[in-house]
Parts: sequence; structure tokens; C-alpha cells
Amino acid sequence: MSGLSACGVLPLAVITGTTGSELQQPMAIVYIGGELAALLVVTRQFPCIYEMLEERGRRSSTRLPKSHDGEVNMAPADSSGS
Repeated sequence: MSGLSACGVLPLAVITGTTGSELQQPMAIVYIGGELAALLVVTRQFPCIYEMLEERGRRSSTRLPKSHDGEVNMAPADSSGS
């Protein structure tokens, strides 16, 4: 949705010769650049970060067993209690 708002600012970036355009044009260009950068991060970086975290979770599937009270059991699994 924010990418659509960049289209609304586009006329401010291209119109010259009107009163105040010296200030509005640079701000509009920076705004459009920021929206494009945010779009790039959301569509490219977030899925890559998600995949990296998911792979890390798959690799750490060997975890210590937990006891019934939720604490980590540090004793070996085959201990006979002696």
C-alpha cells in the first residue's frame, strides 16, 4: 500500500516552475527513493532472513530432553539411577 502512495508523490517530483517546487521536488524524490528501498527490503531481504532462521531451527533439532516440570534434564538418557 505504501508503494501506491509513492505514485501520489510522483507529480511533486517532476513538476518544476511552481511556487515552492524548489523545496517539494527534492523531498518527493527522497520519499520515492525511500519507498522503493523499503519495497526492496520487504520483498527480498525478509524472505532470505526467514529462510536462514528456519534452516538454523532445522539444524538444531538435536536438543536436550526436558523433564516433566519443564527443566532441562542434564543426566544421560540411559542412566540407571545408581
